[in-house]
Amino acid sequence: MNTSQGEAMSNNFDNLNGKTLGTCILENLIGQGGMGAVYLARQIRPSRHVAVKVLLSNVTTNSSLYKEFLVRFRHEADVVARLEQINIMAIYEYGEQDGIAYLVMPYFPGGSLRDLLARNSALSLQEAATFIDQAAAALDFAHAHGVIHRDLKPGNFLLSSDGRLVLADFGIARMLWDSDSTFRAALTGTGAFLGTPEYMAPEMLNGEPIDHRADIYALGIVLFQMLSGQVPFRGNTPFAVATKHLQEPPPSLHQINPAILPAVDSIIQKALAKKREDRYVSAGAMAQALRNIVPPPGYLSETQQRNAPTVISPPRVGLPPSAVARQETPPPVSQTVYASSDTSAPTRASSNPSSGGFSNSGFSQPITPYPAPVNRLQPWLIFIGLLLVLILVIGGVLVGLQLNKGTIGTTPSTGSTTTAIPSTGAQPTSPSKLGSTPTSQPTTQSTTTQQTSVPKGSQLYSSTDPGRPCDSNGGHWANYNSVMLTCQGTGTQITNPHPQSPNLVGTLLTSLPNNGAFPSNYVIEAQLQPLNGSQADYGIYFRNQLGNQEGVYTFFIHSNGTWSTYVYDNTTGAPTEIARGRLSGAFGTATVDVVAAGSTFTFYVNGQLVGKTNDGTYPSGTVGIALDAGGTILASNFALYSLATQ
Repeated sequence: MNTSQGEAMSNNFDNLNGKTLGTCILENLIGQGGMGAVYLARQIRPSRHVAVKVLLSNVTTNSSLYKEFLVRFRHEADVVARLEQINIMAIYEYGEQDGIAYLVMPYFPGGSLRDLLARNSALSLQEAATFIDQAAAALDFAHAHGVIHRDLKPGNFLLSSDGRLVLADFGIARMLWDSDSTFRAALTGTGAFLGTPEYMAPEMLNGEPIDHRADIYALGIVLFQMLSGQVPFRGNTPFAVATKHLQEPPPSLHQINPAILPAVDSIIQKALAKKREDRYVSAGAMAQALRNIVPPPGYLSETQQRNAPTVISPPRVGLPPSAVARQETPPPVSQTVYASSDTSAPTRASSNPSSGGFSNSGFSQPITPYPAPVNRLQPWLIFIGLLLVLILVIGGVLVGLQLNKGTIGTTPSTGSTTTAIPSTGAQPTSPSKLGSTPTSQPTTQSTTTQQTSVPKGSQLYSSTDPGRPCDSNGGHWANYNSVMLTCQGTGTQITNPHPQSPNLVGTLLTSLPNNGAFPSNYVIEAQLQPLNGSQADYGIYFRNQLGNQEGVYTFFIHSNGTWSTYVYDNTTGAPTEIARGRLSGAFGTATVDVVAAGSTFTFYVNGQLVGKTNDGTYPSGTVGIALDAGGTILASNFALYSLATQ
């Protein structure tokens, strides 16, 4: 693009403030480059802030080239709109008006990965691995649908307010790459360099046909940049950068920074192999290789341990646990937290709780102090204390016998599942959203001790190790909100790294093998086992609405021996508790079954029928596993069944 063309296009972009495109009024220019610009806009229906990407060509609107441009634009917009995955930018609307083609998308005020790197220079290995996990989920989903990005770079990874990485600008690069030189020159200007040289694979620079492995190469560049703060190949001209891509190996990160493991270099070397057949077969394989070498939180290498300073801690002062009552239900929150409109995952990481408002495990016991000097008690005080204890024990036994005598004959029948929980029992807090009361009163139920058979039809799908990248049975999974997954072979360890509740993470089965569609009615089953003394809520997502919608149902098990199920508003993401109940007995591993049949949902834990409710908000949707802040569980034997035949 020559200087006069660039100035003319820039002026065109600057003059669009206040212009109405479709249902949107452009307010402020927030980004610009190549052949397009991005505006913050106000959408009229529905009323919300959105991002509008406008594309301006260098050809007149009545020319054949412009008509070809519109055909390609509409086709690519339709292709990208079908990529319904939580780490891929959704498209609300697209159109053409007054010679301007435009796309309406969610607005992400958190900026991009490029902005984050500009502020922090480099990221930790754990942070980088988390971002690579999400980027790989987006790329593998797109590649499975035959879509290659072609222009991966930090500026195209946007940051959602719930912690998600969202990949944008699918289709724009392909619209130009899959066209002849005359068409490209007409749209971008003669002499314009197509793509971003710092992230381009050798085959792209050589003009060869490309496949999904060009995206894997670019993802390796992004990983290098996240860990070092700079790209591996730099030069004063695009040609100089291209030459290094073609001829030089990437620098060693371990030599630049000895704290970076040599194994990280091996992963980057493989991702940046000059020959595409030497690279990882998928983005997910690269992400798993990186995840396998990420040290657990708090890990120190031998060098770090030797160099760590000695810290003498002062004596701890505090009350013993018995002096502080444990709070099961926190005090009310005085502020309302609003869900972000740019989120397509089933719950909001900072606003939608797994327990309808607060985790039952959000308050921990204070630390027991070091022993204080012991004061010797007088003998007569010891005698009185023992006497009081004896009286209390005898009285307690007598009261217990009397209560047991009064309950004989009142045990509910084995077929009952609707016995009310006493109002004095500990109940999970259940506001429909933080700072408000539920919009409907949930059904309160308790379970019987009767073992029942879960009604299941034929098996549609199963996985011993659910989640991405552990599942080897062909299911397509999307990991949500920086969840940490460790493949165990006999199950998947799922960890929520966020310290404060409510902050859900999860893994979602978005489609069946060979892109098979979900049935509207099904039975979802999973074995879920809390690990490492986890007290966080855990459970099942079902009827999850894909794309940029907020709706879903959840079934959660709480650490206080109760369960709850919620429905989430499709627009705001606000939860409403629709049923709750008690669980009988203690268990380490819970086999959870949710039967979704029309508007009727039936819940089983370890083969016991624990509850049933009705809600017709969402007639269909996908499934997944959810975990609240600070928790760790082992998920295994995940299966999807058809309904049992009558």
